[in-house]
Amino acid sequence: MSYGTAVEIGSPRDTLQYVRRTMIPWPQWDLVADSVAKRLAAARPDLRGPGLQAPALAAALASLKESAVAALGQVLAPAQTDEIAAYLRAQPGFAGHHMTSSDGRERPYADIVAEGGRYVAYRPETVVKAPHAMALANRPEILDLVEAALGCPPTLYSVSAWWSFPVAGEPWPPHSQHFHRDDDDFRFFTLFVYLTDVDSEFDGPNQIVPGSHTLAGMNALIADAATAGRLVPDQAMVNNLLTQWPQPTTLVENAFAPRIVSTLGPRGTGFFADTRTLHRGFQPRERVRGILWFRFGLGPNSNSSDVDLVDGPVPVAAVGSAIPDTPRHRYVNRLLVRWD
Repeated sequence: MSYGTAVEIGSPRDTLQYVRRTMIPWPQWDLVADSVAKRLAAARPDLRGPGLQAPALAAALASLKESAVAALGQVLAPAQTDEIAAYLRAQPGFAGHHMTSSDGRERPYADIVAEGGRYVAYRPETVVKAPHAMALANRPEILDLVEAALGCPPTLYSVSAWWSFPVAGEPWPPHSQHFHRDDDDFRFFTLFVYLTDVDSEFDGPNQIVPGSHTLAGMNALIADAATAGRLVPDQAMVNNLLTQWPQPTTLVENAFAPRIVSTLGPRGTGFFADTRTLHRGFQPRERVRGILWFRFGLGPNSNSSDVDLVDGPVPVAAVGSAIPDTPRHRYVNRLLVRWD
């Protein structure tokens, strides 16, 4: 049985990306996403989960919609997190926050650290083969939450893991540690998991500006900053704040400082984020920070990890943790995992 979708079969991924960036302003993406999600949900009702059964999941969904972030607490035990961290440090990586933002040379973790590297990141297949990782991404409560947020069965289209080091100087490349918006799909959500203890801003927490994922929220933030005297907006500045690309860090910090929220927690802490919102990984000042991400969307897109898989989807027997063999799980993981 094919688990493809109309999103995959329609236009090339780059065409969809071009349409999103040039023809449809991001505040209108939800209108498109609602239409796509409705079609996908109607096409495959057999893939739907049971809905949000626990009050905590309903609260997380409400938080995600309202503020663009939902805290999940400690989703991995310290021993599990340490096992993932040890596994990753033993794998070769790239000196960037993503393999595509590096010099393209894969080499040992220790070598990149010795060179004074700012980041170490990994191939997607390395993350898929990590212990505990894919089992976490496929937990029923995770899939139920992201399905409710998307409005249709989710597609796990991207996985990543990287270390950020307390290296002095301006972040480079800037996209991870400067405020920015992501534009992978018309609607998508990211599950982040800390691999290290993030107890304070010195440890490089994820930071967001809650509410900046919607036009109404941005207008409220700008009006609040103007009233408080933190911002004297002109049209060019407002337009800049509404773009998809990295923002002037000092502008966001000065205008929205009281609104910026840092997610803190011990290693194994997980949280969902709508990364269309203004967000960044704060530059660590004292110790290394490690993090995992799992991105769920409507279907494959120009930022999907499957295009970076050297040998295609990873055979299920090589995945680092068990995934149930059900039609739902085969659909969710179809870009990264091969059962047959």
